[in-house]
Amino acid sequence: MWDIGRWTDAGIEDIAERVNPALRGWWNYYAAFYMSVFKRVIGHFNDILAKWAARKYRRFKRSRAKARTWLRQLAARAPDLLYHWKVGVLPPAG
Repeated sequence: MWDIGRWTDAGIEDIAERVNPALRGWWNYYAAFYMSVFKRVIGHFNDILAKWAARKYRRFKRSRAKARTWLRQLAARAPDLLYHWKVGVLPPAG
């Protein structure tokens, strides 16, 4: 659907602006009846975000574990940034 991992010119705010409508739609559809499927889809999306962060920021040295830790910290600081963070589905730690 998206090739977010390669959007290294975009910031996290730009990504959030582009994907939040789809995330909200997925939540409305899957969360009512298929929460386990929704969590798998969002887990995959969080992996894509970690891939993006590992490519964008040199400090992660292309390490997805470091990028996941950063995403978890970002979700704690700005839970309203991405829709699935707002409803309480946070990225796993490292």
